[in-house]
Amino acid sequence: MLKAKNVFDEKTLELIKFLIKSAQGCGVKLYFVGGIVRDILLKEPVKDIDMVVVGSAIDFCKNLEEINSDFKIKSIHPDFNTVKMNLDGIDVDFASTREEDYPKSGCLPVVKNVGCKLEFDIKRRDFTINSIALDINLDNNNEIIFDIIDLTNGIKDIKQKTLHILHDRSFIDDPTRILRALDFELRFKGFKLDKISKKLKDEYLNNPEREGLSLARVELTLKKIFKNARKAPKAFKKIIKDKIYKIYADETIADPKWGKRIKEAIEIFNPENPCEIYNQALKDDITKNIISNYKSQNLMSNFEIFNYFKRFSNQKLTLHYALTKDNLAKRYFQKLKDAKILTTGDILLKNGYNEGTKIGIILEKLLEEKLNSDNLKTLTDELIWVKNNF
Repeated sequence: MLKAKNVFDEKTLELIKFLIKSAQGCGVKLYFVGGIVRDILLKEPVKDIDMVVVGSAIDFCKNLEEINSDFKIKSIHPDFNTVKMNLDGIDVDFASTREEDYPKSGCLPVVKNVGCKLEFDIKRRDFTINSIALDINLDNNNEIIFDIIDLTNGIKDIKQKTLHILHDRSFIDDPTRILRALDFELRFKGFKLDKISKKLKDEYLNNPEREGLSLARVELTLKKIFKNARKAPKAFKKIIKDKIYKIYADETIADPKWGKRIKEAIEIFNPENPCEIYNQALKDDITKNIISNYKSQNLMSNFEIFNYFKRFSNQKLTLHYALTKDNLAKRYFQKLKDAKILTTGDILLKNGYNEGTKIGIILEKLLEEKLNSDNLKTLTDELIWVKNNF
């Protein structure tokens, strides 16, 4: 027996009770469907609250906003009849039940029959484990009760750790489901595609249809996968070795071993957006540019190293090191990046150097000397060097 109090805190429980009563008053029905149900059954932490409305989610949410000043609509997606709301500090996503058609492989679906019966909405989903619903009601004691609705044997597949698509065209309709399958395999230990789903995946990758595919959707899915820092190197490796990259490209120069090297580079350079490093490493135009520029380098002195890498963002520096294992990049980051001189243009002016162009040359040569030698420790050392050389 699933008990709501074992899943949600008191504030969320009270909110759900209010939503159930509000739905009854509006003549619509609310369900939990998809990832939230899967995570509840797997005893995984529930991170996002998603609710399905048999009816119009937009109309229901607008009504909620009217009756409670602490309820605010954050965004509305009219094409899919979905709404994001903040309900007194709790974020909830509402979706209308709907059916979908895919005119072309990989394109966004065309929504139809908004507000349809729950069973039709379930059939449009990706895997059976994401197609289980919870009917949410209140008992006579005003306690939340869950009734499981499992039309696709999703519970059986959860127990058997099986990823099973709902129909034969699933990967053709939405190839990013292949990436989502990889994500689930990495997130949930032991889960694998069943034989039929794997066969259909391999058939698609051997003959991909990309006419309607949006690369933005592929990148969004990749970013979600690579957000898991612990699993990202393995995900990168499998995308190359299992040829999952064929979703969006015929070939790739990416190497499976780069995944581990990216992880090491991230630990050294600590970039702001680590998951984007993996994503960029899958782009041939970016990686070819980094590798070709590395081969053309001929950096000898600290000053040359500094001047070359100072143009690099931390993101680019991380990827450069991951692809090339260039110790000069590491040396720049750890020892040279923050190098600076104490002398300023104003100080030189006060010391009788009046020509602007010459001041710029002096400062640059002073930095070069400081980087290439260990002689200039103080401002006095720097000014003596300037006097002796200019």
